[in-house]
Amino acid sequence: MKKSLFLIAFACATLFSVKFYAQDYQGEVDFGYSLGVGKMPSDRFNVSTVHGFEIEDYLFLGVGAGLDYHFVEENIYTDFGDDDYYYGGYFEKDRMGFLPVFFNIKGYIPLDDDFMPFLSLDLGYSFCLSDDGESGLYVTPSVGIRLFEDFKIQVGYNLQQMTERGMSLNMGAVQFKVGYLF
Repeated sequence: MKKSLFLIAFACATLFSVKFYAQDYQGEVDFGYSLGVGKMPSDRFNVSTVHGFEIEDYLFLGVGAGLDYHFVEENIYTDFGDDDYYYGGYFEKDRMGFLPVFFNIKGYIPLDDDFMPFLSLDLGYSFCLSDDGESGLYVTPSVGIRLFEDFKIQVGYNLQQMTERGMSLNMGAVQFKVGYLF
């Protein structure tokens, strides 16, 4: 099932990129690190690519995919619950991989070609690559600056959801990224 969904998402991303190649195509490659926060802190290394097109100087629409490699300290005490249900335990994994596939939208403020602030939102699905974890929602709102037309830096909040032992876990992190645009 995971392979089928990944292949469908990859095919859609490829078709989307090819169709709009002639209309101000933009590609980017990003590298980042995210510092885990919240009840399920999980630091992670991020690498992703996004492909799409610009509409005038103000808007970018694209699709992307990446790899997020999580580092979880073993035996972190976690509390997944609320007033109606409580589960306390130890999260035993020390490394996990996720493959996020997402849509990306950016709104630029075109001050000049060398300095463009932007707001960005990634929204999609993150496939868990470990055997006993499950996939879930992927959301990353962020702010950044596009520099010299080819580089960008951004900071945001990354949320990845997964299911572990029947429980839905939200793994949040503050994300820092640098990228190259082509």
